[in-house]
Order: sequence, then C-alpha cells, then structure tokens
Amino acid sequence: MKQLDLPLYVPSLSAPERGVLTILHAALRVAEGTLRDEHPIDLAPQLGQHHAPVVVATARLIVDRCTELRALLDFYDGAVDAVLSTDDLTLPF
Repeated sequence: MKQLDLPLYVPSLSAPERGVLTILHAALRVAEGTLRDEHPIDLAPQLGQHHAPVVVATARLIVDRCTELRALLDFYDGAVDAVLSTDDLTLPF
C-alpha cells in the first residue's frame, strides 16, 4: 500500500474512501505486529510456556485475517489507481 499523508476530510469526487482505508491498513499492521510481539504465533508451542494454546491459536487467526485484509486493501488501492488517470490531481492526499 502506498504511503499517503493522512487527509483532512474534504468532500471529493475522486476516491474519498482512500484516506480511511489508509488508516485501516496502518491499524491492521500495528495489530499484527503487536500480536506477533506478545505471542509466539510463529513457533510451535512448548511445554511450560506461559501462553495458553487457545490464546496463541486465536492470535494466529487474527494475524492471518489482518494479513488477508491488508492484501485486499492493497488490491483495492491498485484497482482504484488503474481506474483514475494519473493526470487527476483532485485527490486530497
């Protein structure tokens, strides 16, 4: 996903949803990183770990959904770019 400045809300005819989707993309990345830092979701559970298996499994599912949703947002962003001409300077961000 492109790095875009956070927009101020100004009614616009050209893809006004992109600002909110950029914030969602960033929030998903932070959530994924936080879950990875807190839980050993990429490692096989070992005896004696303080993490409950159900918590780790749930964290892994959330991380997977965050990754999938970020990929969909990237796809959407590319699709919007393909529709909008590169000469269109009316985007507020």
